[in-house]
Amino acid sequence: MRIYLYVKRHKLTGLSYFGKTIRDPYTYNGSGKLWYRHITKHGKQHVETLNVWSFDDQQSCTEFAIA
Repeated sequence: MRIYLYVKRHKLTGLSYFGKTIRDPYTYNGSGKLWYRHITKHGKQHVETLNVWSFDDQQSCTEFAIA
């Protein structure tokens, strides 16, 4: 199972979001409460994926995220 960490940003407002998923990080918009409300209000079409990192195990993913 691949684990992805990603950074997304809303192009109009500049709000950034750091998340984790096992889905496709380029099509998955994130599920944080504040982030979800923000993109619903300001437009999902303006979300861009800035960075994606992939990991094979949870331990290395956690260590990377904390660092």
